[in-house]
Amino acid sequence: KGIAGWIAAQGESALVADAQHDPRFFAGVDAETGVTTRSMLGAPLRSQEGVIGVVEVINPGPESLTGEDLRFLEALADDIAAACERARLLARLRAEAVSLRQVCTGVGIAALGIGLLFLGGSVVTAVARAVPLGEALMETRLLGAVLVGGLGAVLLRAGRSRT
Repeated sequence: KGIAGWIAAQGESALVADAQHDPRFFAGVDAETGVTTRSMLGAPLRSQEGVIGVVEVINPGPESLTGEDLRFLEALADDIAAACERARLLARLRAEAVSLRQVCTGVGIAALGIGLLFLGGSVVTAVARAVPLGEALMETRLLGAVLVGGLGAVLLRAGRSRT
């Protein structure tokens, strides 16, 4: 609503010397805040997704209602929008890192469990066949169990890592 709504919808900046008589003016904000808006400068916050907000300067001094001041506010709005985008990206990356750690933990636990099961099965088989320890340690099943279990341990540690 109001001038800020117009700025967001149009994607254009506005310099309003007499806000009370501007047809876009919305008095609801003044009623809510108790501030009387006499003049204002406003600029859209633009991102790759479009306009994500509006920055306004309410009741600047009369010397601050120039095109140069509006251009400065537009530059500031670009910086604010870029900071918002970086914050949004960082939040998304953090969420993805948490998800990836959870996947690593789950897969690590599963692989460690499978490795231990294979290891136990290999030992039971070697004992049942009365295979000498040296031969039992050279069996490929045992090597596979150790590798799967080791992979599980590595993934489990990666899932618990905070870096």
